[in-house]
Amino acid sequence: MTTLLWFRRDLRLRDHPALAAAAAAGGDVLPVFVLDPRLLAGGAARTHRLHASLAALHEATGGALVLRHGDPAEAIPALAAEVDASEVHVTGETTPYGRRRDQHVADHLASQGRRLVATGTPYAVTPGRVRTGGGRPYRVFTPYARAWREHGWRAPAQVPTAPAWHRGADTEPLPVASNRSRDTGVDAGVDAGEEAALARWHAFLADDLWSYDTARDRPDLDTTSRMSIHLKFGEIHPRTMLADL
Repeated sequence: MTTLLWFRRDLRLRDHPALAAAAAAGGDVLPVFVLDPRLLAGGAARTHRLHASLAALHEATGGALVLRHGDPAEAIPALAAEVDASEVHVTGETTPYGRRRDQHVADHLASQGRRLVATGTPYAVTPGRVRTGGGRPYRVFTPYARAWREHGWRAPAQVPTAPAWHRGADTEPLPVASNRSRDTGVDAGVDAGEEAALARWHAFLADDLWSYDTARDRPDLDTTSRMSIHLKFGEIHPRTMLADL
């Protein structure tokens, strides 16, 4: 039996509840990323960074990562049919576009007798979970922050022991990320991926945490700015960071 693991904003293996759920389903796991044209219109630097992150994830999965271009509502059900996967596992999504996209994919999968399984969240606490006593969203930050801390967050998910990656599925070539974008001059391919994110986080704890109260508003400094890039591409989970504090 084969299960699909559809990566999106979670390009890592540690603290990945959807990966744990896919591995627990039994059989092997086929990791896939869809290069959706609607998400590739964010500029040259973002695209180069994404390519570098995918290269790191490809290496982390032992070369098992499958890439497909196109609309996920077509690409994911097609791949699931190719390998006869009954389930496609993903990290839960809360953005309007993400919810619409996932619903389209779920509908197409359901028409094939397959299902989309959402587990976890890109955030330390799922958006919408922390509410007032009356069940409404908070409108003032301070009481929300207090309630958020009181609510707490789950411990990082355990990494499955040696996931059985599915191999043999057709894949498109891995995009090549140059070290420097000619269009922007941004180092887009430097220190990408989960291992680099963890190394950057631990360096921040050791060297830069003491200046966070002032440096957090200085994106020109190599302090919080690079961490935000790792977080944006999901190379490290906020819960991992909170567990280290």
